Amino acid sequence: MLAHKVLLPGATKLERFVAKLRQRVEVRLWRVLASGISQPQQSGLEELLRVPDGARSSSLDTLRTGPAMVSGPALVRALERLNTVRSLSIAVPAAAAIAPNRIAALARFADKAKVTAVARLPTLRRAATLVAFVHTLEASAQDDAVEALDMLLHEIFGDAEKADRKARLRSLKDLDAVAMTLAQACTPLLDPSLPDDELRGHVFARVPRETLAGALRELSMLVRPPDDVFYESCRRGTDAFVCSCQHCCAMCSSKRHLPALPS
Repeated sequence: MLAHKVLLPGATKLERFVAKLRQRVEVRLWRVLASGISQPQQSGLEELLRVPDGARSSSLDTLRTGPAMVSGPALVRALERLNTVRSLSIAVPAAAAIAPNRIAALARFADKAKVTAVARLPTLRRAATLVAFVHTLEASAQDDAVEALDMLLHEIFGDAEKADRKARLRSLKDLDAVAMTLAQACTPLLDPSLPDDELRGHVFARVPRETLAGALRELSMLVRPPDDVFYESCRRGTDAFVCSCQHCCAMCSSKRHLPALPS
């Protein structure tokens, strides 16, 4: 422009032009995101900003809060959160060719800002912001549910291993007593001076038949195969976890008319 002796615009005029251009790009982004949803979907997004009767927070606040503890009810709530997000059926069309960082910026605003601030946005921008938020929330909600399940199973297996270790330590005294009884009974078998026809009588003279039979029964209950570790304790923990999930789902289904888990 200087070479062709073109009069350069003033700085303020150039700034206004850039700001106007950026505003046009923002409006186009909002329009593209908002045009990909139907009227029922838009009504569902608007419903997220309302506080239900008897509740202290909106549905948007509930969706923004992930699982905070490791338990069966927390996992059920995480799965319900994922199901709620998926039920909105919000997806950004691939043909829109929108940069992921632009969608992430809108979603970040909806995730951090107050619900009242989101509700005061213009209609087009509010719809686009909620679309971006729900679109990105599905992946994070799924990750939270998987992480909650992983942590819960890790806790169940850890508790089962600890319980099994304590049970094995408690059984050592009984196992020692049974081993001493069997050692007394088997010692005559290694004595070469005893004739074979007197061996049974000599064994039962040292250890009575009833005592030996009781020791064998107790030994069969105390020992276990090498590949059997703590599955019994783990099964009890898993049964408790399943019962907890069934109880939570039954309560939720009675409130929200959802089908409960089968017993």
